[in-house]
Amino acid sequence: MMQSLQYPVSNGPSSQLNTVEVYIPKENTPAEEGKSRPWLVFIHGGGWRSPSVLATSFVPTLRLLESSSELPQLSRIAGYASVNYRLSPYPSHPIAPSEPGDPARNVQHPTHVLDVLDSLAFLQENYGFGKNYILAGHSAGATLAWQVVMNRWRRPSRVKDGSPSSRDENPFLPLGIICLAGIYDLGALHDRHTDNPMYEDMLYGAFPGGPGTWSSISPSTWLSGSPGILDKVWPNGRLILVGHSRDDELVEEEQALELMQALKKHDNATDDSNDNISGQDAASDGLSKETKERRISKLVWIQGYHDDIFEQGHEMAKMILMAAELLNEA
Repeated sequence: MMQSLQYPVSNGPSSQLNTVEVYIPKENTPAEEGKSRPWLVFIHGGGWRSPSVLATSFVPTLRLLESSSELPQLSRIAGYASVNYRLSPYPSHPIAPSEPGDPARNVQHPTHVLDVLDSLAFLQENYGFGKNYILAGHSAGATLAWQVVMNRWRRPSRVKDGSPSSRDENPFLPLGIICLAGIYDLGALHDRHTDNPMYEDMLYGAFPGGPGTWSSISPSTWLSGSPGILDKVWPNGRLILVGHSRDDELVEEEQALELMQALKKHDNATDDSNDNISGQDAASDGLSKETKERRISKLVWIQGYHDDIFEQGHEMAKMILMAAELLNEA
């Protein structure tokens, strides 16, 4: 259903996981006058290390979108891409443990986000959509989507012979992001699950610097500590959709709630009933009219266990259709 393409990397040797799955709908209605359809780029989760959750995890969602009766919203997406990236070691995986010499499964931060940036640059170069795309992620993929928007990690650009140039060059940032069952505070995730060694193994395997490093690269702490930074680093951002299920058995709902509280310093953040998250009157929250009108930040309560979101695809498809509709109306 999707075409697998290899993308070049700017950080270390390429691997079998440096691929992106692409699907362009065969039949697409013309875009509305004055508007062009965005792309949807998905980043899978899997705790930065699982070999069983890869780019193909987007296929159930894509099948639902293709069979959806919501044709007006579906026709607003020009193309779909799902990104693979190199993984951190997972020697204890019960079925496919990582091997020390495997270049695809022995990296640590920031290689994950640099690979995502390389894949976006590849897609933008080959399909020409520039900043006209929505970046979606599930679990660790939602963290990576935020880290793209944070714009702190720089990929070296390449000259014609493929060697690094003397300047850094990042791809265009998206119009909006969709974050599903995401991890937005690494330290809080660790501290809330000290009774389960899986979390410590996962976090130290991907981010060996420990709590000091976790704080500086976590979206929630970055937002909380830098009021106004979002406008500076992501001036074209128009939409933030945060989806979380109260049935999620792996990532606690506080991750989403605390992210929305942090966004209150930047946006008029709302939940899916349009109530202000903090209970503060939107008219007196200190945000400029321009910021409120330009970017929407919204928490949506979805349904299902953690892996249901991509295995079944219904909630992810619902969020994508919502994002397409909101961007079309903006």
